[in-house]
Amino acid sequence: MKIFSVLILALVILSSTMRGQEAIPWSEDRLLTWDDFQHKAPKHHVASAMSDITFKVDIKSDGELLKVFIGPSFNPDGSWGKEKDRNDYLLKHEQVHFDIYEVNARKLRKELRTKTLTSVNASSTINHLMEKYNKLNSTVQERYDSETNHSIEVKKQEKWNAEIADELKEYSEFSSPEFDVPIEMK
Repeated sequence: MKIFSVLILALVILSSTMRGQEAIPWSEDRLLTWDDFQHKAPKHHVASAMSDITFKVDIKSDGELLKVFIGPSFNPDGSWGKEKDRNDYLLKHEQVHFDIYEVNARKLRKELRTKTLTSVNASSTINHLMEKYNKLNSTVQERYDSETNHSIEVKKQEKWNAEIADELKEYSEFSSPEFDVPIEMK
């Protein structure tokens, strides 16, 4: 299989440099722990914690089929939590950031599966979708932090926890990060 090299732009947009410790893929069975936050917390940063999360994307083609992997990745070396603020409540807030990435990955997987891809439009279609969901994810992440006031608003935090859990269930059919997309030859 040859790598779909035209997608480099999308990969650059949606990935961050992983340094040192291996990235943690999103999984229902593996929730974040404070041990995952390896970066030293900045002394004077106003936030109590910061999660470095990105989409991991891998697309390969065998000519008639795209082998696609799209999944959120948590970067321990870029994530931190202030020691004095580390508690289960704040950790759940950070987990929901990770879960939002997964919800948007599932929406992207769903939409990509509905597209008719040809050898002519595959790259541009995929690049367009990646940019669309990257922007959507940024918007939702910002709204999440704004509405919850970075977890300070307890009732709003509980509402977001429930909504994101519901969306994970709603899009459960698209939970596998690996899937195939047919390409029509033109």
